[in-house]
Amino acid sequence: MAAGLARETVKLVNYSRDWPSDFLHEKELLQPVFSGEDIHHVGSTAVQGLVAKPIIDILIGVDSFDEVYQNISGLEALGYHWMPERIKDWEIFVPKGPDHARTHYLHIVLKDSPAYTDVLAFRNYLRTHSNAREEYAALKRQLAEQHANNREAYTAAKSGFICSIIERSCADGLPIILSQDQHELGLVDPKDRAMSYTRHAARVVLINGRGEIALMHFTKTGSYKLPGGGIKTNEDRLDGLRREVQEEAGYTIHTIVPLGVVIEQRYFDGMRQISYCYRALTDQFVGTNLTQKEAAQGMELVWVPSYAEAIRLIQSATTTDEDGSKVGLEMMKRREVAILNAALAQTV
Repeated sequence: MAAGLARETVKLVNYSRDWPSDFLHEKELLQPVFSGEDIHHVGSTAVQGLVAKPIIDILIGVDSFDEVYQNISGLEALGYHWMPERIKDWEIFVPKGPDHARTHYLHIVLKDSPAYTDVLAFRNYLRTHSNAREEYAALKRQLAEQHANNREAYTAAKSGFICSIIERSCADGLPIILSQDQHELGLVDPKDRAMSYTRHAARVVLINGRGEIALMHFTKTGSYKLPGGGIKTNEDRLDGLRREVQEEAGYTIHTIVPLGVVIEQRYFDGMRQISYCYRALTDQFVGTNLTQKEAAQGMELVWVPSYAEAIRLIQSATTTDEDGSKVGLEMMKRREVAILNAALAQTV
């Protein structure tokens, strides 16, 4: 059984072989309360060989928080403390054990939210990358000495490293072209809300036989973007790229070269967006298949003679993006320019 730790304090111990069995025991207790839900061992106690606070972190993915509210009594019967002040839009946090010896932390989150995928991605990356695991252990030891009686400061000081690991995991081995967070850029939108899901997209710097670069022009707003868009569930990235290019620009493509990944925290959309970016050549023109929304926005293909001109046109837009968002326009401009610069760097 996990030894437990007093609230607000930070004390690290060496990895214990008992922690996996501690988790499995607790999982058995929780399964009747969360029937059919995904229950995972996360946090540092879930990573073999990593120093950790002696508290078992448990991630539970749910489709809706409604079922959680219906099972409060079941959690309390197991020794968990329902704390309304610790409820967020994307997470319900429930600790177990007295204040002087917390033994378990439940993190109940929506399955389709970044909060769910991020925790698993971070754990899995540390499990499979020894260098990152050792780097994290050293950071934890240093911060534990600095913030032995301030858990909040200790946790906050780790956030930069954790975000960098999650980004590496999202990139799936590809270079990160750009990582942009709307709020870190100082961009505020009335529709801002907690990020509740992750959208995967594929985008391309598309070049024709004359060496011209394709841009999609929205005549309604005057904005420009590169061809590409959302990848469907269970769709391969390259299949999604080919489909998006054909639907928007009307071409089949060949000689597809990966450029990297753009990661965006878009609070006005309530999502994280991960764009897998490529450079490709046109093949045959087979006709477009615009959505009703794209047609209403006046989407059209234009060819521009150079990278410099493509960047100029993208940066020239001053109103809103195709969905009417000024924040969306600024983030889109930064993203598209970064992708074009990455493609240009490959050609010199």
